[in-house]
Amino acid sequence: MEINLDNWYKPKIDKKDLKELSKRRDGPGLLHFSIYFCSLFISGYLAYITWGTWWTVFWFFIYGTIYTFSVANWHETVHRTAFKTRWINEIFYHISSFMCDFEGFRWRWSHTFHHTNTLQTKDDYDYEIQVSRPTELIWFFLNFIPFSDLLYPRRLLKFEIIKHAFGNLTEVVKISAPDSQKRKIIWTSRLYVLIWLLIIFYKMLDLGYNYRLSDIHCALANYWRAWR
Repeated sequence: MEINLDNWYKPKIDKKDLKELSKRRDGPGLLHFSIYFCSLFISGYLAYITWGTWWTVFWFFIYGTIYTFSVANWHETVHRTAFKTRWINEIFYHISSFMCDFEGFRWRWSHTFHHTNTLQTKDDYDYEIQVSRPTELIWFFLNFIPFSDLLYPRRLLKFEIIKHAFGNLTEVVKISAPDSQKRKIIWTSRLYVLIWLLIIFYKMLDLGYNYRLSDIHCALANYWRAWR
């Protein structure tokens, strides 16, 4: 595919200014992520304590809006532009990857392929194209309807991670990831699935515990009424 870059908008930035803007530093990145996670925690907590009131709708909207910016965090860290120190960048990269359901090793290599072969549809396909070629109009418009992706579970990123966890690598991994990275993709996918299962198991225990407390409270209340 040939692209004429002459028609693209190019901002006029002095090379010295661009060099200064491109410097990687740890301070701004740590400040950004501190503000981000504090805002996420506070809005989530307020949504939790206002549960059952109309305020919870407002706070969940704020929480969800903040959460969606995890994709922007992921994108900066996948390009290693968020921090100067590599290991700090890697920590926040994998945290952001988990939040987005972007398994870290798979998406690092597929994103590298995407920037190397952007919009490529012949031979090795660029799987990070936002709109498929040829365009699937029904799927495209369904993207704007909440929860409509559940109609196509095989397209869900969680489904892909589960497949990888069982050692069944998808075409995007076969195309973009080196053989030396494929075991990392499988084992990281298994870690993701394990964390999901632990969260589900914890929640089931928590619900059971709360139900038992409710039963005990009702029994004590009945006993007190009968005694009186």
